[in-house]
Amino acid sequence: GQEFSQPLEVRADPNVEAKDEEIRAQTETLLRLQNDINTVADMVNTIEIVRAQAQGAVASLASDAARADVRAAADSLERKFIALEEHLHQLRLTGQGQDGVRWPSKLGAKAVYLAQGIASSDFAPTQQQREVHTVFQEEIRTHRASLERLIAQDLARYNELARRRGGRVITVELPRVVF
Repeated sequence: GQEFSQPLEVRADPNVEAKDEEIRAQTETLLRLQNDINTVADMVNTIEIVRAQAQGAVASLASDAARADVRAAADSLERKFIALEEHLHQLRLTGQGQDGVRWPSKLGAKAVYLAQGIASSDFAPTQQQREVHTVFQEEIRTHRASLERLIAQDLARYNELARRRGGRVITVELPRVVF
């Protein structure tokens, strides 16, 4: 139940030749990449939420010929979200064997790979690493805009049809944006 305190001095490894500003630049870049990776994960989670609800809507209307149009709209909506998700995450991964050889990495995995490369040294990111990171950030913005359009337009159209025809409405919130 007692509290103790003692001064602590953090010192750099004397065997590391990197300057403080290089370590600071590396840390700042890694924190930005962490944010980017979380942004991609949030977008994938949002897409998965929509897809699960669309699959539920399709299943609930499987034997309802009178609302086949709602079922087809839910199925079409899911395919549109899948098309976006395929830019962010490799959907064909099985967790077995040679997935990394068979299927190309997508944006989320590429960002993780870049972060691992930057973290593997004690120096500032190279110019090439910075440029790749800039490309990834632009891709994230592009895909985020696509997700916003899908939700605002395609999902809204589906929900309007579902409300009119007695189908399941799909609800989702956009993930927060931190750029």
